[in-house]
Amino acid sequence: MLVTKKIGIQPSIISTSLFTFTNSFNAEVLSYCDYLLYSPSQNLVSVFSLSINIIQEHVVLVGEWYTRPAMHRFQSDLYRHLLEKNEKAALSMEQFIRPEQLTLDRYLNSEIG
Repeated sequence: MLVTKKIGIQPSIISTSLFTFTNSFNAEVLSYCDYLLYSPSQNLVSVFSLSINIIQEHVVLVGEWYTRPAMHRFQSDLYRHLLEKNEKAALSMEQFIRPEQLTLDRYLNSEIG
């Protein structure tokens, strides 16, 4: 955090605690691949409105739940909305294992995905 303050960038963090997969807060998720977002005050938030609220941020960190398809869908939806508003948005991904390099190269060359 010291480094970010030094260069004047404050990261935004989208907490996975805003994420629900069940009937929390009396809302219903339709499938295992769907998600609902809530504000800290338990108000339902759309990924579109979230993207509008964070578009001016320099860095946005999004948590990960590896076994949840809905989490991956959320990440994809959020990135898509951010790209619609700022085509210079950049995505940083974690490491990939060597056997997946060909697939990653194909994706980066817009051959798939």
